[in-house]
Amino acid sequence: MSGGTQPSPGLLDITGHIEAAIDDWFRSLVTDALDPVLTLLGHTLLATPNVTAQSRVGQLWRMTEGTADAFLVLFVLAGGAIVMGHETFQTRTALRDVLPRIVVAAVAVNASLGLAGLAISTADSLSAAVLGQGVDAANAAVVLRQLVLGSLASGGIFVVLLGGVVAVLAVVLLATYVVRLALVILLVVAAPICLVCHALPQTEGLAKLWWRAFSGTLAVQVAQSLVLITALRVFLASGGPANLGIASTGGVVDLLVSACLCWVLVKIPGWVSRVVFSGSKGRGGIGRVVRDVIIYKGAKALAAGVGL
Repeated sequence: MSGGTQPSPGLLDITGHIEAAIDDWFRSLVTDALDPVLTLLGHTLLATPNVTAQSRVGQLWRMTEGTADAFLVLFVLAGGAIVMGHETFQTRTALRDVLPRIVVAAVAVNASLGLAGLAISTADSLSAAVLGQGVDAANAAVVLRQLVLGSLASGGIFVVLLGGVVAVLAVVLLATYVVRLALVILLVVAAPICLVCHALPQTEGLAKLWWRAFSGTLAVQVAQSLVLITALRVFLASGGPANLGIASTGGVVDLLVSACLCWVLVKIPGWVSRVVFSGSKGRGGIGRVVRDVIIYKGAKALAAGVGL
């Protein structure tokens, strides 16, 4: 079960032939499921296509950009009304609080497509840097495919069933990639509508949520790259299990490690989503630093420079 081939049943061993036929059927089923899925994962998992370069996405973005520019006029009027009520109806929002936000909103709305494309390219570069020289998602999938399918070829029914678990997790992992890509496209298209909410303190929460959500969708692939290269270099490398104190080697250990790897890769998007939504409670650490330094400080410096 841990690496040796199964003995062939005798000529008159009817029960043995039936069991071997069942094992072969399950093994063929799992192999046929794993082979294309692992190959497809190697070409998709750790990279995000630059959807901003697609014409249809660009058309949808320009449509929402026009809508956001129209909304910006309404935000300017609402901001003027709020500022006029300063020191009378309210004391929290003055001209110096509204004007920089309107400038930031106008710039963010019209530059969001280019910023999204730059962020996607940066995330892809970070993933490649994490994986290191000579390693990419395709090579990692080839190594994983060889380990899993090699274990299935010489294992019994338990190994085959364990391979079925890996196949299910791999399909779920591929589904999470499709969902993540759909979210990236949706966020790119919705960027102008969301980012125009920077114009007023009362609506800025939606813009902050967009920044966290878009950053989170791209952070998923970087985190998955880190997990994958760690598994390849530590757990799945030659002698890796022995170095970690796992005495047993062979198909069962390789399949267990592969199943755990796929499970962690599947869980990463959920963990990132918790960070994204917990930011609405004031705990978005990195997002807060980026927001404060780039948006507020830069915008107020711009307002000071023009003498406001």
